Amino acid sequence: MGKRFFYPFLILFFIIAPLIITGQYLQHIMVMCGIWVIASLALNLILGYTGQLNLAHGTFFGIGAYATALLVQKLGLSFWLALPLGCMITAFLGFLTGLPTLRTKGHYFPIATMCLGIAIYYVIARWDDFTGGARGLFGLPRPDPLAPRRAHLL
Repeated sequence: MGKRFFYPFLILFFIIAPLIITGQYLQHIMVMCGIWVIASLALNLILGYTGQLNLAHGTFFGIGAYATALLVQKLGLSFWLALPLGCMITAFLGFLTGLPTLRTKGHYFPIATMCLGIAIYYVIARWDDFTGGARGLFGLPRPDPLAPRRAHLL
């Protein structure tokens, strides 16, 4: 009985919350919480349900962020178009990674994913012209708002 009403209430809260909480700081906190909830749910999916320890989980998080940012900065795409494309790029790279690594047994899967994470880190850190290297990417435009701005209540 509790879950029957809890989940619709939770969905309704997340739909209404941006209309009620219009302060930039609180909205930023809500967005960051949402991002980390999604990351932790993905980790729960791979570790909790399959029992596989993926040590490249943060690497795929970073690949998605870099792919989205590079699509916006280098190709001039809208953020709202680049975001699903960045997710698809990450999913495709995850699929390619999973083909050889998911065939391993025991401790070899975590070792393989750790090696992948280290390799991707060095590619991103050393490819200055494309990824900005260790400095990262600067000058990314803010996403266009989905709705017109209103007066701040909080």
